[in-house]
Amino acid sequence: MLRALLAVKLRCKVASAQVVPTGVLASVIVIAIILWSVWSAHQNYELLIQHEYEMLDQRAKARDARISGALRTINLMMNSLIEDMRDQPDLDAVDQGKLFRNYLRQLPELRNIVFVDSNGKIRADARDIAIGSDASGREYFRHHKATPQSVDAYYSRPFKTFSGLIGYTASHSYCDRNGNFIGVLVASIDARFLAESMSLEDEKPELEALLINTQGDIFTRVPRREHTGENLIGGIAFTEHTKSGLEVSQHLNIVKFEPVMRMSVFRNFKNAPFTIIVSTEYGLIFRQWMRSELTNVIRLIFLIAATIMFYFLATKRQNSLIAAQNKIEERELNLLKFKSIIDHTEDAVISKSLEGIIQTWNRGAEKLFGYSSEEAIGKNIQLVIPIEKLNEELSLLGRIAKGERIESFETVRSHKTGKLVNISATLSPIYGDSENVTGISTIARDISERISTEARIGYLATHDSLTGLPNRDLLYDRLSQAISTGRRMRETSAIFFLDLDGFKAINDTFGHEAGDKTLKEAARRMLSCIRETDTLARLGGDEFAIILNAIRTVADVKSVANKILKWIADDINLDGDKYARIGVSIGIALYPADGNEIDSLLKAADSAMYKSKTSGKNRYTFYSDLELTSTEQADWVDISGPHMTGHSGIDAQHLEIAKMLNDFSAALQVNDDHDSLIERLNNLVSYVGQHFEFEEKLMDQFNYPGSEPHKNAHQALLREIETLKKRFLQGGEEFVLQWLKDWLLGHIGSSDKQLGYFLERVVVVHE
Repeated sequence: MLRALLAVKLRCKVASAQVVPTGVLASVIVIAIILWSVWSAHQNYELLIQHEYEMLDQRAKARDARISGALRTINLMMNSLIEDMRDQPDLDAVDQGKLFRNYLRQLPELRNIVFVDSNGKIRADARDIAIGSDASGREYFRHHKATPQSVDAYYSRPFKTFSGLIGYTASHSYCDRNGNFIGVLVASIDARFLAESMSLEDEKPELEALLINTQGDIFTRVPRREHTGENLIGGIAFTEHTKSGLEVSQHLNIVKFEPVMRMSVFRNFKNAPFTIIVSTEYGLIFRQWMRSELTNVIRLIFLIAATIMFYFLATKRQNSLIAAQNKIEERELNLLKFKSIIDHTEDAVISKSLEGIIQTWNRGAEKLFGYSSEEAIGKNIQLVIPIEKLNEELSLLGRIAKGERIESFETVRSHKTGKLVNISATLSPIYGDSENVTGISTIARDISERISTEARIGYLATHDSLTGLPNRDLLYDRLSQAISTGRRMRETSAIFFLDLDGFKAINDTFGHEAGDKTLKEAARRMLSCIRETDTLARLGGDEFAIILNAIRTVADVKSVANKILKWIADDINLDGDKYARIGVSIGIALYPADGNEIDSLLKAADSAMYKSKTSGKNRYTFYSDLELTSTEQADWVDISGPHMTGHSGIDAQHLEIAKMLNDFSAALQVNDDHDSLIERLNNLVSYVGQHFEFEEKLMDQFNYPGSEPHKNAHQALLREIETLKKRFLQGGEEFVLQWLKDWLLGHIGSSDKQLGYFLERVVVVHE
């Protein structure tokens, strides 16, 4: 529309200059507008279709992740159950049923677990409803009878259960430790679990999702449940996808069960014989495109007619009248351009009175908040304000009323559906003729994706990318919490240092991929040996650490260590017939017996682990069993020797800061009262500030070339201290103390020693 109006404007200006346009020029303009409109309509159609396929694929990915994760959990638990049965081969049917029920309570995705013996008879049943029934004709039994040594789960096709319902099973072959086929362990998957996993919130009602296997059997269909258990063989889209061999494919076909053209995305599971199909009705998408383009066609017709009419009228008017008309056209063009920009911008543009009454509401606002302009205009802005943010909005209204402009203000607002939306808003005053503020203009945009990305980045900053375990930074934070809690509650904690034995040989022999698989399997086994309240972290390479919180006795610690030694020793399947065997050397330190600070506990556990390594590996050692030297019992912060800068004034102040940190640490160990600890922290911060001023005067006096980055490091610490104080008040005393120590020693090594060396040379030159 803007391009057409610009063409009108150009023609008026030519007329005003008394240059008579020809009919050929007018025809070219009209044809250009038509061609551009056709091209634009085609582009809009392609973009709409592409966006719809991308949306369908995102929905398919989400379902894939949910169901794949649940299936992995089921398979892990079933493997664990098989190990339990191998460890207890003499259990009768009643005890096996009890064992199955224990597992069933942990897996809400399952309806039942049964054991079928090698003759096809059901010998144990978690629900005691099918014992003695014959399952020898079942598909899963025939499969495992033929391939008893297979360790992979087998997923059955839909079938009628003994109770007459449609059922699905995941089964595992059960062999004893000598490899003899004993029978089949069968888990019945709850159809409601599949339906719930396939259902996602906030989906359009026209979206439909199916879960099928490679044979085309429909396991579940949402939101409608028709045709569950039927087969897609013969369907055009299913046939095309199967022939393509692709993991993900897109289709536009009439579906098998109803004469409706649908857009669909097929996505194969990577680790299971299933495919997710997500589709939408093509007619709805096409009608959506037609509605949007119909408006453009009407506008196009209007513009062409206006162009032709104006051409004939403009050639008959006098130059003075045309000049006046040009000014009118220019003003209208600017208004239409502004309105078009406002209507088509992705940002929400809203104006409201000082009382909060909404006066304008563009398409961006409709999209962001879900309310149409008819629903919003005339209502109070509280329509999209969460209750807990009402005081914030009143404060913003007050500031804008005084003429203040607020930029990039990040907050939360409500969508029509009730969902909270993260937004960034710029608020500006609107002035009337008397130059008084009469209203408020708001431009807002959705930053939910950015907030989500930042949260993901924050997670990656504290977790190991290979195993998903907490990394070293998060371990320090958790250990700080454990020490603080232990001090207040008088509880004992244990810290393990673990180093895998034989890992390097696996890496060298089988390659890094096998090494990564070994690390992940070791992490999984160690996690199974500790509680949810404990922490397992990967420090790097093949080194791990564990924090056991609130332990009751040393025997409990030994029990965990023995479990880890036992589980780690089992063979690890790398690929097919390739197996690896590793061990683990463990060092154990106890809080508060072996240390009261993060550093001392980590050092103690590391020393004990080294002792396990040098004593034959694959064992655990308590730090309390080691003989300590006087050097290992020195001050917590020691800046003598390599940490001396060579400048007497700076070194003297460093020694005083170290003494204050050591005194601070000692006060923490004796549970000094909170007010006294806060006073010590304030005194320490004050003295550090005076020390920075002393160093900066020396830099200025002798024109130190590295003064700018050095001073910036000082200012960065002083800013960070404000955050550390809040952390301190929230119970993070150990974390704050450790952070200050690490910063001091790091700053001396990276900056202060260079300054001392420079000052030493300057003094020699001046002398």
